[in-house]
Amino acid sequence: MQELLIKPEKAAGSIIFLNILISVLSIAAPVWFAWVSTKQIGYCFRLSEDYGFKASIAAAYEGFRKEIEQLPPEEGSDMEDDLRIKLLDSILKTLDERPLRYVEQKVHGSPFHELLPFLKNKEQAQSKE
Repeated sequence: MQELLIKPEKAAGSIIFLNILISVLSIAAPVWFAWVSTKQIGYCFRLSEDYGFKASIAAAYEGFRKEIEQLPPEEGSDMEDDLRIKLLDSILKTLDERPLRYVEQKVHGSPFHELLPFLKNKEQAQSKE
């Protein structure tokens, strides 16, 4: 580095390369941070939406259960029990679903990792033509 400062005519290419490297790194870091933040916000939003949906399902179940209890009893009919069993079965299937079923299974470490499969698919499509 000291030689570059003493003889600037030899250092022109090195200084340009160093400036380009610093510029790329100073741009890449905020882009990567923005990408990670966007991924995390999307993940949290989908998760909260799913739990909100399950909360509304639970509230609907309570309302349906109360309606079933208010049905007039019929002699010799187990309609109320059948309805209650069907309702419980339906609600349990819905609540048993994974909360992260809408979240991507592949976790990419950087925007470049996410971009690589897209570029590979694009190259394969061009080679088929």
